[in-house]
Amino acid sequence: MVALDFDVTASRAEPALPLVTQALGWVHAAFRSGGASPAIGTRLALLLARAGLADVQGLGIQAYLGPDDAAGPAMLSGVVRSLLPQIVASGVASAEAVGIETLQSRIAQAVQAGGSVVLPPVLAGAWGRRS
Repeated sequence: MVALDFDVTASRAEPALPLVTQALGWVHAAFRSGGASPAIGTRLALLLARAGLADVQGLGIQAYLGPDDAAGPAMLSGVVRSLLPQIVASGVASAEAVGIETLQSRIAQAVQAGGSVVLPPVLAGAWGRRS
């Protein structure tokens, strides 16, 4: 059995940037308000072991996206965009506070100005076999 999921809580900008931290806070809160764990990837090996699998192992992989890599701002703003209905409905933030139409460009500007590296979610995997 192989399981893959994400650890969204491992995302950040280094050095830290207030806008990235805020956007990730919206993402984490939206997941939690919908009953999902943004850190489920950290628990995959434990879940497989509890399900009775043997020889369970786990691994996480994370990219590092430099200040000039448009993928970091695009990824983060895309996740916020997809979660915007939940962010607003749960009261995490208003649509005006998020400013989704300019969020990607604001994140890109902040990342470039700060010389920050964006660390997207960790892709977590775990595997084991039936005993």
